[in-house]
Amino acid sequence: MNIDHFQQLAKTNNQKKQDYAQRAQATIDQGVSDILKELRMHDVISYLPQIKEKTMESFVYSLRKTNTYEQMDAIVSWLEKWVNNE
Repeated sequence: MNIDHFQQLAKTNNQKKQDYAQRAQATIDQGVSDILKELRMHDVISYLPQIKEKTMESFVYSLRKTNTYEQMDAIVSWLEKWVNNE
């Protein structure tokens, strides 16, 4: 064993720590995202009575007026999955 051996061990160990840290950060990010989605859903729940009074057609046209193409693309993709029970 020489200094090169210990440098390689340190490099390997540091890489493992970095990998674990990145995985931990991804887990944290996912948890935060899940919590934020849940909190946002509570906002929608308060509107449910008003939403039930409107038609789905007026909702879809309203989305077209207020969203970018990218947002509409995501919404349409979701609607297609929802309609097809995916």
